[in-house]
Amino acid sequence: MALRCVLAPLTHKETVAYISRRIRIAGGQPSECFTDDAIAAIHARSCGIPRTVSVICDNALITGFAADEKPVQRATVLDVCRDFDFQPASERPEPRSGPADNRGGAGRGHPPTEPVAAAVLAGHTAGAPGAGKPHDGLFNYFSRPKRFPFF
Repeated sequence: MALRCVLAPLTHKETVAYISRRIRIAGGQPSECFTDDAIAAIHARSCGIPRTVSVICDNALITGFAADEKPVQRATVLDVCRDFDFQPASERPEPRSGPADNRGGAGRGHPPTEPVAAAVLAGHTAGAPGAGKPHDGLFNYFSRPKRFPFF
């Protein structure tokens, strides 16, 4: 028996609710942690992906604490995003397609970790999820539901 779950990116409103809820669970006051501009930057740079939202928030809160900044400002969030190379969707380069990307390791030149990965990347695995779609197939084939860490 298997279960597959795909999460759609959060909207701006959902990102605000997600951040607020996580801060409340941790015992904080959401209005004291981030400015509205900082939350807008978090949403733009994370593209609404909850795990990325958590990573940005966690590191922005640590950076803001070190700088004695309360609430965390947009500039701090942008510094954290620059450190992690998180760019807004509008500035992200288009993914390359073709033989140059069929190397495994998300196009970084690393060999595939399993023979199946190479076959899925090349689109040659008959019946595999996403067969014929090199990058979507690899993501769907190896994706697993994950738990999100608290920040």
